[in-house]
Amino acid sequence: MNSAVKMVLVSLDEGDFQPLGLASPAAHIRQAGHAVDVVDRFQDMPLNWEGADAVAFSVPIFAAIQPTIREALTIRKKGFRGPIIFYNQYATVQPETFILDEDCRVVLGEYEPVLCDIAQRLAEDDGLDEVAHLWDGRSPKPAKCLKRVSDLPPDRSGLPALDLYARKNGLVVGNIETMRGCAHPCSYCSVYAAYERRVVKHEPVAIDMDIDRVVALGAEHITFVDADFFSTGQRGLQIVRAMASRHPGMPFDVTVRLDDVIRYEAAVHELRELGCVEFTTACEFPDDAVLEAVNKGMSVADMQQGLAILKGTGARVRPTFITFNPWTTKDDFGRLDRFLADAGMTDMFDEMQRTTRLLLYKGSPLLALTEVQKLSKIDMGSYYEWQHADPQTDAIYLSIDKSDASVSRKRCCIKG
Repeated sequence: MNSAVKMVLVSLDEGDFQPLGLASPAAHIRQAGHAVDVVDRFQDMPLNWEGADAVAFSVPIFAAIQPTIREALTIRKKGFRGPIIFYNQYATVQPETFILDEDCRVVLGEYEPVLCDIAQRLAEDDGLDEVAHLWDGRSPKPAKCLKRVSDLPPDRSGLPALDLYARKNGLVVGNIETMRGCAHPCSYCSVYAAYERRVVKHEPVAIDMDIDRVVALGAEHITFVDADFFSTGQRGLQIVRAMASRHPGMPFDVTVRLDDVIRYEAAVHELRELGCVEFTTACEFPDDAVLEAVNKGMSVADMQQGLAILKGTGARVRPTFITFNPWTTKDDFGRLDRFLADAGMTDMFDEMQRTTRLLLYKGSPLLALTEVQKLSKIDMGSYYEWQHADPQTDAIYLSIDKSDASVSRKRCCIKG
């Protein structure tokens, strides 16, 4: 029996943020007494797998899929013979994509307890066949792990400095996660595909400690990276109140749903008073038929009311859209301009939102819809290229400038 093992955790892309997909499991594995190396390849950290008992790749966003596969195949080709593990959101959504050989396995759901179990079994020279929530590509898929056994603040040691990552208004960003999952069933969303309306909360003490740590590391702005800040009601507001008491004047931003903005209007205004400088909100398209098709759970009237509330706070409002989707045609695009004008949002609209196209990733709940099944599609490995029923609408999409690829790295459901 070995006293400890060494795991190498690797991230290829976490949307410009310092990778919580490395820092969070590293904290748990280290507490269990095992050695961990964290490697952020997005920042060109070298991947040294020598002496590792296992290499585990975090796949939090769609843009990370292909780089991760290439990196895994590279280390295998260069001689790594141990287990290769894939985890995080997109590994859960499309596990088949990551079974590259018989020694590859995929964590389904919450990954910290599973990675700790893997480390312990390797330390005991035991096999991995009995690890719960871990799929080998051959046996029936196990249930997802959708709960946390314990909670620790992320251990960001060993990662590149925060100032090498995202900035907001020129300020160094500290990315904070208060939960995973989302309470809503939007059928285009990979968060729903992975968590099925379940919300896994982090303990407030762990969140507070992580906020304090990123501030000590130089964070000048906090981005709460939760898919929907109000998925746990007003719990997030309590966290922000505590942050503001310890770090007065710290600016921050959140992502919210517009129906929640209506429901928690007073909380929205308090968030602004506490330092929220930006609200991001997914509008998709201002058409009730489209909203119903993607199971958005709100109407255009709700969107208008929610945007008016957000605009009334005086903070920046950043609405996002899926402009090209199977339910809109070229004749509908004028509706977007009228919606923005009526909402007084034209000056806040990012013109790159006109280039966004629905991403039909493998594992998307949309693939079960009859109208989506009828679309002409090309299998691209981890997603499907789809053709609109109206060729002229696709011709418009193909003609526009999509040189800014960053827009498709910021959301789980769009293709730039």
